[in-house]
Amino acid sequence: MRFVLCSPRRGYPRVVGWRCQVRDVPCLLSREPRSDGAGVSVAIVSLYTLIHIPLDDQRELLSRIFVALRPGGLLLAIVGHEQWTGVEDYLGAPMFWEHADTDTKLAWLREDGFDVLWHRYVPEGDVGHTLLLAQRPETAGSYAT
Repeated sequence: MRFVLCSPRRGYPRVVGWRCQVRDVPCLLSREPRSDGAGVSVAIVSLYTLIHIPLDDQRELLSRIFVALRPGGLLLAIVGHEQWTGVEDYLGAPMFWEHADTDTKLAWLREDGFDVLWHRYVPEGDVGHTLLLAQRPETAGSYAT
């Protein structure tokens, strides 16, 4: 899986992780939060990746993403729409999926301190996903660990 972090200090998107578990995502997401509570990323984009991580790890990763974002930073993500867990053949190989429903995912984001700016259903045949945009508030006092 790929998580792309956009850091204004570098001026370009930087790939920081390729594995499917929270403990394997290096760099900014595995660091301790800064003492002032300010993250360093302007935006984090996760399209069709969180759905392949176990729910407990997704929950932890969302908290780490919040901490990695600077105040005002954005998270753009595609997540599951309905609760579902399974392994199915995908392009000739077994692929793991685990989805929370949209309301649960939005609640997790809000519990972590995100403002959910909008979310949309993305249909894919008989099923679909949720595209969402969330923001870490500008206020320095609202930050989760």
